[in-house]
Amino acid sequence: MRRILSGDEWTIVQECFDDENSLFSESIFSLANGYMGGRGNFEEGYGGKTLRSFFHAGVYYPDKAQYGWYKIGYPLKNNKVINSPDIIGIKIKINGSKLDLFKNSFKNFKRILNMKNGLLKRSFIFIDKDGMQSDIIVKRFLSMHNKNLLAISYSIVPIDRSAIVEFEPYIDGNVTNSDSGEKTDCFWKEVYKDEESLVVKTKSTDFHIASTMRVKISLDNKPLNSEYISVKKGKYIGQKYIINLPKRTALKIEKFVSSFNSRNIEKNEILKLSKSDIANNSKYDFDYLLLASEKKWKKIWKKIDIKIDGDVYSQQAIRFNLFMLNSTYTGEDKSLNISPKGFTGEMYNGSTYWDTEIYCLPYFLYLDSQIAKNLLLYRFNFLPQAINNAKLLGLKGALYPMITLDGNEGHAEWEITLMEIHRNSAMAFAIYNYIIATGDTNYMVDFGFEVIANIARFWADRVIYNSENKVYTILGVTGPDEFHNNVDNNWYTNLMAKWVLNYAYKQSAWLKNKNEEKFNEICKKYNFKKEEFKKWQEISEKIFLNRKGDIFVQFDGFFEKEQLTIYDVPHDQLPVVQHWSWDRINRVSLIKQADVILGLYLLSDHFTLNEKKENFIFYELRTLHESSLSPSIYSILASHIGLYDKAFELFKKSALYDLEDINNNTEHGLHITSMGGTCLSILEGFIGLKVKDDKIQISPYLPPEWKLLKVRVIFRERLLSISISKKEISITLLKGDDMDIFIYSNKFNVNKEKCLKCRRIIYNSKN
Repeated sequence: MRRILSGDEWTIVQECFDDENSLFSESIFSLANGYMGGRGNFEEGYGGKTLRSFFHAGVYYPDKAQYGWYKIGYPLKNNKVINSPDIIGIKIKINGSKLDLFKNSFKNFKRILNMKNGLLKRSFIFIDKDGMQSDIIVKRFLSMHNKNLLAISYSIVPIDRSAIVEFEPYIDGNVTNSDSGEKTDCFWKEVYKDEESLVVKTKSTDFHIASTMRVKISLDNKPLNSEYISVKKGKYIGQKYIINLPKRTALKIEKFVSSFNSRNIEKNEILKLSKSDIANNSKYDFDYLLLASEKKWKKIWKKIDIKIDGDVYSQQAIRFNLFMLNSTYTGEDKSLNISPKGFTGEMYNGSTYWDTEIYCLPYFLYLDSQIAKNLLLYRFNFLPQAINNAKLLGLKGALYPMITLDGNEGHAEWEITLMEIHRNSAMAFAIYNYIIATGDTNYMVDFGFEVIANIARFWADRVIYNSENKVYTILGVTGPDEFHNNVDNNWYTNLMAKWVLNYAYKQSAWLKNKNEEKFNEICKKYNFKKEEFKKWQEISEKIFLNRKGDIFVQFDGFFEKEQLTIYDVPHDQLPVVQHWSWDRINRVSLIKQADVILGLYLLSDHFTLNEKKENFIFYELRTLHESSLSPSIYSILASHIGLYDKAFELFKKSALYDLEDINNNTEHGLHITSMGGTCLSILEGFIGLKVKDDKIQISPYLPPEWKLLKVRVIFRERLLSISISKKEISITLLKGDDMDIFIYSNKFNVNKEKCLKCRRIIYNSKN
């Protein structure tokens, strides 16, 4: 796709808009605050290509799953986060011409996302049917200070002559999802409405949403008290105004909406809260409310920012990733998790995937360990559903769902639902990762062991013993590489199952020694026996890991596939998933995303440098990165093995996945969870950050284009500022007790007395 965006280190700017890029733009200019959010739709509507969407986190509907042939183990319902009432809308007519950039002429279009304060601004000159021009400026933000508040400022200035402006701010509950079979009968029922408020509830899950709006009007910044016509119809309220607007006079419409849902509040309270909140906030103007949100963003950026000097392009990209990830998920609500699309599109139904445990939780570990813990508790609370999910497949233990909103499986494709079971190991590894990073061993006692032991029980039941070769195998699976389904002995799946079984065995002994009472309680609860723990160790030692020379074979028969590399695919046939049949994809050696390489990244210390290098070179030539989750993993491993030019190339691919629409699918929504991986490619890649033996270790590398890289990280209640320049590494302890840190394997002490500075080792990127 041609690059249509510009801007600087804090802004994303669009100066070229047409119907061909409208869906892409809607995704890029999405806004959220963790509680609610939506795509970058136009307030006045758009008659061309559009996906008008606004969501409340965790508000979902159990749509009936559709199958050509139902198979045991499939979910009976398909939970999806559904479109919530449209609260951004303002219908506008100027001299009888409906303002619609699809149907009318316009010029000087410009749209700016200010990532520093979360403000979305749009300006253009509208040309009506008679050729009259009006200057339009629209601003919108979702408050980070008050998660229930949406604010819009809509300014209209007739340039050529006076105008009659009709406008109708509204709240509309007549919304559906684009993929819904209920086009004429949406998910919502009306509960209550008056001139300012609308309350609706879902037909099945009984979620309630109350939204209240206030409208303020001014002419040339002087308040105008104008009568309006109240519009009330099914699941819709509006306030219709008609204004005679003199030439070159600015009409400003400020629309404030307070929206509450019943997820954590009593249903009979949300309307009162909505009315009270809007009454308090509508005392102020748009700019004042923006200032409060801006102050909150300032605190957030102080915590999360990754600063890059010398490369505005990379700085803009990493801040876009940080902005979208941290406005999607704030970590305040343990009952919420992270969807791959966040609030930016309907795809993936707003559900949680294993992306969270591999890509997002490690990022939040460096930011706020409590957020990481909340993500773990989300899975712990759904352990009973995971046990039932395994039971549906005829297996013991726990199998966490591929996608979920309520702990139950929500995916309806056999090659994924029944076969992509490697996701289970991600849950156990996340617990390990959390404890290693935080030292919070109490988590293992209170929550962790129950999860990893039930996952180990699942793997012990899922393996098959091959008596001829005296190994345990795992047959009929799909690995992380979804281009190859129903394969035997996927290397990554086997590797991680082996690791989980060994880890669970060791933790059983540790827990018995640490807290025998708790250990016995868990054994009784799940009927664990001593012999079962011992069996896990035996299976772990004998799980089959296929290799051919130095190459770890991705799955049995991989070398029998037609051996193609990425250079064998014509550019006009990329991405292949949009051009080739699935049959053709399945018959070649091309890989969708990191598979073997993901295993080498997660368990890096288990392999030699040569093993990692040989496998990286082999699989990188065959990986198309048609999953956004792939480039960051390859980038991190490339940094670890000294292929720094390649690491930087893959970092940029990950960071720009949406901004440059690399896979031609950004129109469906942003790749939110992969943005965690983008951040990790800097933290764990270029900085080389890891925790080993209860100590932080770093091995920094600075790309040649960069003059300075600066981050803040949390480690066991200590706050560190790490700065990497061309010649020097600087580490400042901002909070917490003195600590030792290893830099290029050399031990240093960091304390509050003075900044630690040492010479940076300059690596040749060709090595």
